Amino acid sequence: MQSMLTERDRFAAHLYQSRREYRVASETAGKSGKRIERCVISTFQIAETLGFRGDFRQWEHLLQIGGE
Repeated sequence: MQSMLTERDRFAAHLYQSRREYRVASETAGKSGKRIERCVISTFQIAETLGFRGDFRQWEHLLQIGGE
């Protein structure tokens, strides 16, 4: 039970940090959007290791929700 809570806490912390990184990348990104895409890819890969079961676009949507 304790390990499940620890994993959820790590995922929640990662999601929170990723939303901040996404917001900063969005604010400073150029027209191509490569900076945003790199941010989403790198944070998505970590999220997968922490148990995220969605796809890349679902992860991106979660990051966008945090910025609204």
